[in-house]
Amino acid sequence: MAKVFIPHKGPHDYSQAEKFGELVFLSDGLIVNKKVNFIYQQCFEGMRDAAEDDCLLISGLPIVVSIASAILVERFGRVNYLIWAGNDYVQRRLVLRRNENGSKRTTEQLIGS
Repeated sequence: MAKVFIPHKGPHDYSQAEKFGELVFLSDGLIVNKKVNFIYQQCFEGMRDAAEDDCLLISGLPIVVSIASAILVERFGRVNYLIWAGNDYVQRRLVLRRNENGSKRTTEQLIGS
């Protein structure tokens, strides 16, 4: 089953994201945004079993979302985002990897439309 990584367990209702996979919270409680190495360790440990088709829900502190994104891109060359669109989540895929001739390419795709 796919996973939905949520940067921080906040007071929001994330139940609509469950249709995309099992909810996994990367942090709970106070986050000090200046402790970047600590945030990295939390994200790295929380996403240890991440797979290429798992999603990252956009929520919480930008530094946590940024670090989690970087970890997923480093591992898989892409990140699948879940973004709140007013009444439901939409999934977006951002692919960042080099193609066969070595030039960098960036694509964004709508998934499941």
